[in-house]
Amino acid sequence: MNGFPSLVPAYQFYDAQTNEAVRDVVPEPIIWLLTHVTHLGDGAVLVVLGVTLYWFGAGDRRQRAFVLAIATASLAVAAGIKGIFAIPRPETAFTPLEYPGYSFPSAHALGAAAIYGTLAVVLNIWTKRTRILIAGIVIITVMLSRVVIGVHYVEDVIVGALLGTGLVLIGMYFNRNPYSVFTFALLISAVAFVIGSREFTTLAFGASIGGMVGWQYVRDQEFSSSGAAIAVSGILAIPLMLGFRGVELLLFSHWPTEIFMYAVLTAFVLAVPVWAKQVEDWTVVNRLQDSVFSRRQPNIPEMDD
Repeated sequence: MNGFPSLVPAYQFYDAQTNEAVRDVVPEPIIWLLTHVTHLGDGAVLVVLGVTLYWFGAGDRRQRAFVLAIATASLAVAAGIKGIFAIPRPETAFTPLEYPGYSFPSAHALGAAAIYGTLAVVLNIWTKRTRILIAGIVIITVMLSRVVIGVHYVEDVIVGALLGTGLVLIGMYFNRNPYSVFTFALLISAVAFVIGSREFTTLAFGASIGGMVGWQYVRDQEFSSSGAAIAVSGILAIPLMLGFRGVELLLFSHWPTEIFMYAVLTAFVLAVPVWAKQVEDWTVVNRLQDSVFSRRQPNIPEMDD
């Protein structure tokens, strides 16, 4: 276990038979549903959700950036712990073949608890009790799905959810300050990398640096109020980032370049609403604003300030 067997004496209690017992009591239609609902905890889904809220959400930009910072911190914690303990996934008849990554903790459960828990805190919609209830249902469903599809032990999802909830509390302790949470993520990923984890720690480290720099740049600047301008600015960056990624993979595939790339990407995501002001007068932007955004504004709840 990557040189740390003494730190996980409870490993012998990880039993794939528990997964089988849980799956046996779940009806087949529910199993089919859980195989799809589990994607609510996918890292890509959570990142897209966070970026969409940050770019198009209403209300306090600090709260919107706070969601992105929590997402970065959840990646740092999950990647660091996974790479340090390196516990294999369960082996059951229904475990997907060659499913990548390690088992402990569940990044899906951790990310779901961190992001949906944070949204329950910062969104200004319904009552706080209702938001917490909905977030809890989503988190528990994601946790159950990971056990039922055979990619995590029960202990993995419980610890993951506790860690994700802990990140929400830490974020609240930092007074929802994006810079502080990005800094926390930087420290976690740096420590994990030094200890020996190579499980996406360079991604988390780079994203943390980009988040710190990007937030310092945008926090006092004016954001564009044009959804079309923000959308166009984001789209214009895609070829640039794909090209950057291609060069990195072909020529410079090592951790310093990865850190730099993800730092630039995260800083750019934070800067898009500011830079979008430069394209507000473009003809294509005005047409898009008139034809799409003025008729169907993104129906995103306001952040609570």
